Amino acid sequence: MTDGASIVNALKLTLGEDLVQHIQECKILLVGAGGIGCELLKNLALSGFQNLTIVDLDTIDVSNLNRQLLFRAQHVGKPKCTTAAEVATSMALPTQVKYTALHGNVCDASTFNVNFMQQFDLVLNALDNLTARRRVNRLCLAASVPLVEAGTTGYLGQANVIAKGEVACYECQTVETPKVYPICTIRATPSRPVHTIVWSKEFYKLLFGAKEQESMLFEDTATLDGEVSTYMDAVRNVRGVLQGTQVRDEGFPALITKLLECLYIEEIQKQLELDRYKAAAKTPVPLDATRDTQSAVAALAPTIQSAYRATDADCWKTHQLCVAELQHVLEHFDESFPESFDKDHDGAMRFVTAASNLRNLVFGIEPIQSVYSAKGIAGNIIPAIATTNAIAAGLQMMQVYQVLTSTKLGKGSIAENCRYCNILRNPTRNGLAITAVALEKPNPNCFVCRQGSVHFSCDTATWTLEHFLKRILTQELGFQEPNILLGDTQVWEQGEGSDQATYEINLPKLLSKLPGGGIQNGSIVCVEDFTQDLELSIHVSHETNWPKKEGAEASTKTEEYPFTLKGGSSAAAAAPTNGDAKPAAAAAVDSQQQPDEDEDDDDDIIVVVKRKGAPDGDDSARAAKKQRKEEQKKPPVPNDNEVIMIDD
Repeated sequence: MTDGASIVNALKLTLGEDLVQHIQECKILLVGAGGIGCELLKNLALSGFQNLTIVDLDTIDVSNLNRQLLFRAQHVGKPKCTTAAEVATSMALPTQVKYTALHGNVCDASTFNVNFMQQFDLVLNALDNLTARRRVNRLCLAASVPLVEAGTTGYLGQANVIAKGEVACYECQTVETPKVYPICTIRATPSRPVHTIVWSKEFYKLLFGAKEQESMLFEDTATLDGEVSTYMDAVRNVRGVLQGTQVRDEGFPALITKLLECLYIEEIQKQLELDRYKAAAKTPVPLDATRDTQSAVAALAPTIQSAYRATDADCWKTHQLCVAELQHVLEHFDESFPESFDKDHDGAMRFVTAASNLRNLVFGIEPIQSVYSAKGIAGNIIPAIATTNAIAAGLQMMQVYQVLTSTKLGKGSIAENCRYCNILRNPTRNGLAITAVALEKPNPNCFVCRQGSVHFSCDTATWTLEHFLKRILTQELGFQEPNILLGDTQVWEQGEGSDQATYEINLPKLLSKLPGGGIQNGSIVCVEDFTQDLELSIHVSHETNWPKKEGAEASTKTEEYPFTLKGGSSAAAAAPTNGDAKPAAAAAVDSQQQPDEDEDDDDDIIVVVKRKGAPDGDDSARAAKKQRKEEQKKPPVPNDNEVIMIDD
């Protein structure tokens, strides 16, 4: 067996004594201790790195054990970062090591800020979500600390390096707008299981959410123009018991039955009479109250039977069994049920599976989904593959050596030494399963690393400051603690030491009525976030002429606050459009966009963001040739892994 001293000697022969010396002295921050993080931590420990800090928010779950190699059954329930640090310490070479675990959210600005980042020589990302990646990217740019980023999607993956001023940052390339399914498709014309699963998640939100108005199934009885909601009264009766505002007694099962009859019988019949299902692939058939709801009892629920298996779809093939499951879940709810749907909560997942399969049966949609397959769609999961994670972590280590060669030994720049590495599922024509290309230069229009600008179009007479903060600054642009200046007038302040209470009076105000003359057509809004050392100019165009929609979609939230948001140079954005002009069609985000349906199999797993470089699905020879060329440059994403989002 090879001892630690032999490994150190081998490293010195391979990398050189000077580089190994810096490896042992440098301070590394590893963000994420999951699939890639475990592999990366193992590599770092066995390569002589002695000073590591590991940040992770999660605890270890049983499902992690098949691919996160540092964890065992006895670790379930413990923080990932703590366990990973302990196990890696035991694996480290026989030298004095300091592996520190920080159990927390990297988006917490009170702990993880620019000052925190500046203590490290290098940051390694092993994250699985866009928000955290954005946050780390911005902190590293602000602190001028190199970042080695990696990610995997099934059999695909990539690793690359980000360095301020030298190469492109994580946000230099615009992420494609996710595929959107219009609300009318979900509510009125479902044709695939993904549609009914999304509908069921909204049904869950309607019952368990903090605010019923946030569900797209919510109907405001005061604004239905005389049209009576068939189910909102029944929703409120059940919701009252679930929320604790009404007493749960022996009449609760009858309330559940009434709610299901309202949604799956009365509402369907009403829409049929109004001819609103004419665009549906199949005409829906309402439940039969006597056969399907009144005869169903909670004791028949499929998931409580001894023969039940999570992968079994046959147990959901009758209306009565789906109704029984919903009755059982609601009758046995407790305080553990989350307000927001959580795929890992057993009761929540059973509810969504039963509700979606019942709607599948009503609309004649196939195939019926098992709890396992429904979870994959409802949770937007791509299966993680341990081998891909290991390859990605290995590529990160190669980039780490190149970064240290540049920053510590002064041999070449990061742009010269490092590469953007892609892991491919299918080899290229040259037989390469991994490709490496030069890192891209910073995008001159990137508002993150180039402190640029964006162009925003909306109806400033209907948008409030509160909606602008939540929808645009937080959700679209990723600001953590924004401060808003309109000329010399501060209209919003947030963060440590701020006088936020003074500015809360502005939240309900329309943009056009804000202090300092309001946000009008041609206004330039300055937004700063000191926690990310980020400043952005937003060039605003007032727009009232938005495309109108017809039918069931016309009354949805899609029409309430339309907008477009796009990046661009300051010169282009500085010339505001006429208030009556149509917003630019090239907007990066368009709330009115209605892309075509895809033709993928319903069993395909769904991802939240379709990343750049995805094949366009064209089978022509020309498109195939183009795709092969693109594989050499950017990380391809299979077109059977699409996004499901609701246009609200």
